[in-house]
Amino acid sequence: MFRLAGFLERRLIESYSPAEIGRTLRQLAELQPGRALWRCSVIMSLPAGFGRDYFYIIMAKARELLQLKRFDGSRNLLQAILEEAQSGAGPQGQTAAKLARLIGWEQLLADLLQLLHNWPKLGATSSRAPSSWSTARSTLLNVCEWDHLSELERRWSQVDLAALLATVCRELVNKGNNRKMSRDLWNAVIPMFLLTGQQKRSAVGGSSAVQRDSPHGIMSRTQLTQFIQKVHEHTSLSVLTSLLTRLHNILLDDSTREMSLEHAVLWPTVVNDPNLFSIKNVSECLQTLLTQGIRLYPCHIPWLQAMADLRYAGNEPTSSLRYYLEACLVSSEYFTRPVPRTVLSEAVLRRMIKCCSTLHCYSAGETRGSCCGA
Repeated sequence: MFRLAGFLERRLIESYSPAEIGRTLRQLAELQPGRALWRCSVIMSLPAGFGRDYFYIIMAKARELLQLKRFDGSRNLLQAILEEAQSGAGPQGQTAAKLARLIGWEQLLADLLQLLHNWPKLGATSSRAPSSWSTARSTLLNVCEWDHLSELERRWSQVDLAALLATVCRELVNKGNNRKMSRDLWNAVIPMFLLTGQQKRSAVGGSSAVQRDSPHGIMSRTQLTQFIQKVHEHTSLSVLTSLLTRLHNILLDDSTREMSLEHAVLWPTVVNDPNLFSIKNVSECLQTLLTQGIRLYPCHIPWLQAMADLRYAGNEPTSSLRYYLEACLVSSEYFTRPVPRTVLSEAVLRRMIKCCSTLHCYSAGETRGSCCGA
């Protein structure tokens, strides 16, 4: 019996035919009834038996074919279990809906990855390809498919930035320490903020500059802003925010107005010639990024603090004070417990007092100073 079971399991591993897999599973179930072979939150909610085993095996096979770039085969497997799930013999009620949704996501992933894989041919023939690529790129980032993105051949600017960002995210989540990956992303992004020739003339006293995209870098600053607005995933937003914050601090070169940042060890601490960069453009892009992050994750304290710091550096005391107070509010659960010192440090407190003084709210500033021992 054990030799037969081993033979059947080998056949299960080698086969990609839904019909053969179904037959093999039925034979295994007769030999080893009640045996649980795998774990998956949605599929394991199905009743034990053939159906649960069948769905799990086909899903695993479809993902394996996806890794091998056999997209049509992967879709065929997924379509087979989708039809099974939607048939009267499949699961019922809410479980059926969840399973169909899971299969639908896998089908979408197969479509996106095939789009990326075939991009050279599509780029030359399809007018819809650029918008399709943009959707594919941001979707893969947002569902944390960093392995697929980081392995793409980097021939186009969009691929370059998405792949570099995915590589850094993957390394960060895996707690790696490869500084080259973050340095590559840094070197790709910062040229977008170089001053144009017209802006340089204005900076030394010429006529007012017309704000335009820098011709340097892997994409224009406008394209970078559009890219940011499509990124919703926390780690990707965090890495981009950290990078631009570091660049802002270097260009500002003022410790009294420096911004706090996460993942500080990822980035260099200097640039070759800060005078060649536009801190105004960095600030605008960083504000877009932080606005996006706070809209999606309103309780992420480091971004509330960073927005407060950015507004403080830009001499916006009302807005700065608002975000400092929001960070205090969130960190203390609406002031039901003490505000952590990591949020309300002495430096932050001094900034809040200065904001109050600038707004001629001297009583509020004195109260904050006396309450916190400043």
